[in-house]
Amino acid sequence: MPADCIFCQIAHKEELSPIKYEDESFVIIPSKFPAAETHFLVIPKEHIKSIADVQSENQQLLGVMLLVASKFAKKQDIVDYKLIFNVGKYAQIPHLHLHLLSGDLKDNT
Repeated sequence: MPADCIFCQIAHKEELSPIKYEDESFVIIPSKFPAAETHFLVIPKEHIKSIADVQSENQQLLGVMLLVASKFAKKQDIVDYKLIFNVGKYAQIPHLHLHLLSGDLKDNT
């Protein structure tokens, strides 16, 4: 775990953030910089820099990540939503995370 990774710090409770969901592998937090009316981040506790850096051994983690996002959306009564991975210049934080966006989107997200 990189010492300067804010998502690792949040996932391991070294940095405070309003965690809306947590299990042994993931946390879900609201985005600090929402790009839609509803904007959550699904963050694996394992540090992987980006979706571009995943390996074959991460297949199960990615599948579970999508299921976690879907179940969370249902639990929050979110019916219409987008799931987005950002890579390279579009990724603000170098830690794999999935954006769950719903409602009016800002900036053509």
